[in-house]
Amino acid sequence: MSDYVDVILVIPVEVVEQANRVAAIFDPDTGGEHTFGGCLLSPDGAAPATHSMASTIMKPEYMAILSDSEQAFAALNQLAAAYGRTAPVEADVQDFCNNVSIGEPEGLLRIVEQEPAA
Repeated sequence: MSDYVDVILVIPVEVVEQANRVAAIFDPDTGGEHTFGGCLLSPDGAAPATHSMASTIMKPEYMAILSDSEQAFAALNQLAAAYGRTAPVEADVQDFCNNVSIGEPEGLLRIVEQEPAA
C-alpha cells in the first residue's frame, strides 16, 4: 500500500502565490513552490484564467485538514521543522484552506494555448 494518494487541487488565481508557499511545505521533495500556475482554468476555457489546477500526491492524513486552517497550520509547522523549511505564514494557510477545492473542477475548463497556423 502506498503512503501517498493522487489528488487534484483547484485554487483561484488570486491565491496562487499563497497556495504555492503552502505547497512548498507539504511537498517533501523539491518543486512544491511551483505546484499551482501551470494548468490554468476558466469557465469557458478562454483567458483570462480564474483558477489553477494541480495534480499531486499527498499523504492521506493530510486530505482531511486541507480545509481546516488551524489543523493545517499546525501540521505545516511540524513539517517545516522536520524538513528544515521556513515556517508557514498563517495568512497563507488561511487563504489556501479557505479557497482550495479537492477533486475534478466543476464548471471550469482548461485554457489551452492555440498553436499558430503554419
